[in-house]
Amino acid sequence: MTDAHLFLSSTCPYCPAVLAGLSDLVKKGKLGELLVTNIEQNPEKAAEFGVRSVPWVRIGPFELTGQLTPAELAQWVERAGSEGGMADYVREQLSAGELATVEKRLKQDPSIARSFITLLEDPETPLEVRLGIDSMLESLPQDAVEPLADDLVRLSQSDNHRIRSDATWYLALTDNNKARSAIEARLQDENPEVREIAREALEKFDSNQH
Repeated sequence: MTDAHLFLSSTCPYCPAVLAGLSDLVKKGKLGELLVTNIEQNPEKAAEFGVRSVPWVRIGPFELTGQLTPAELAQWVERAGSEGGMADYVREQLSAGELATVEKRLKQDPSIARSFITLLEDPETPLEVRLGIDSMLESLPQDAVEPLADDLVRLSQSDNHRIRSDATWYLALTDNNKARSAIEARLQDENPEVREIAREALEKFDSNQH
């Protein structure tokens, strides 16, 4: 069962509506527990969670800010229990320019990077989302990217040349023999852009080994 934690203040105009929406989800059995913290009475707790504005709510693994309708709250509760929920969260946050929010969550839980695969293999993923993922993957330590290697190898064989290009480049961030073989295979790709990325990725992969 998903739980929620709401931070609010006595002067926040949107907080009562968010509190009412979350309380209703508890009554309906959609949320297991709702914890409410007033930042004026508990500034230390707000600082601990990195809360800078209210309403701020954590629903399962998702951190959300601002005015949220009852329908939006219910949707995030549903997503918290779904396999693709984190990919939806990353997509929406990056589309809204909230790279720092996702980076913060990624530092707290590096396994969130697995949701990047879902977004990278979707040809409809917006450019701003792909750029955000690129920034985060480049900043991750090698051992955090390593669990993505098998999926990246698979994406490097995609029918979509842009997906092949991205996956081939990210394979260079791993330390994996299968990754090197997959990069080498793209040196013979039918698309010149993919071949160029593969050459650069192979150089990067080899330089990371020294």
